[in-house]
Amino acid sequence: MRVLLICCLLALPALAGKRIVSEGSDGKVTRRSEILLDGTRMRSSTEGFVMLTRAAGDGYEFLVIDTKKREYYAIDRRYFEILAASFQGLQAKMDKLMESVPAEFREQMSKTLKMSQAVMTYTSTGTDRVNGIPCLIFDQMTGNEKTSETCIAKPADLGITDEFRIAEQAGDCQFKMLEGLGDNLLTNAMMDMESALMMNPELRGIPLRTDMLFQGAHIYSEKFVSVEDVVFTDADFSVGDAVRVDPPSIKIP
Repeated sequence: MRVLLICCLLALPALAGKRIVSEGSDGKVTRRSEILLDGTRMRSSTEGFVMLTRAAGDGYEFLVIDTKKREYYAIDRRYFEILAASFQGLQAKMDKLMESVPAEFREQMSKTLKMSQAVMTYTSTGTDRVNGIPCLIFDQMTGNEKTSETCIAKPADLGITDEFRIAEQAGDCQFKMLEGLGDNLLTNAMMDMESALMMNPELRGIPLRTDMLFQGAHIYSEKFVSVEDVVFTDADFSVGDAVRVDPPSIKIP
């Protein structure tokens, strides 16, 4: 059995790529995540979930795997149509709810709703180094409120060149999927990001440190740990024994 297993592994094509490891924490629980990429495929994994991005035809396919349920679904045009419809329903529900809540809660709800609709902008505020690697600091502003601070490195400074191509092209592919989906919270947020990338090409890099804020309070942080050369097989970019299911939708009470 051992000899058979070794022979099977040797029969699989060995491919060179990069593994990027980071750690995130909400102050209570720390989770490790990793990104595996080789230029035409990318695998992002964190506790319980895997996101696969693979070249397909003249574009890319995006698959989300729930490793605990052994299920996966595709992020495609249909997925975004379902999400957009859910967000439109959520908007209508929030507007109706605003009419019935007591006055003392209405102001806070109104502020939260305006934040969700506000335009996101990014401003470069300086430089830093994370684990010895230089990065450019960007403040994310949602309306007038700072919602995150991210320090982004040039891929080449981590020894990543051609491997990063998939991250850039796949992002552009997702933006195109949103065309014609109308005006809603989802498409507005994605369009804000696309505009930010056009205005700040440096955002197309690798985040080494991210701090997320809500109303001035720190709620989550993530930090780069390491990058390394790896050798992997096609199995590293497969869905394994997961079964395909319909994409989830946002449940509106």
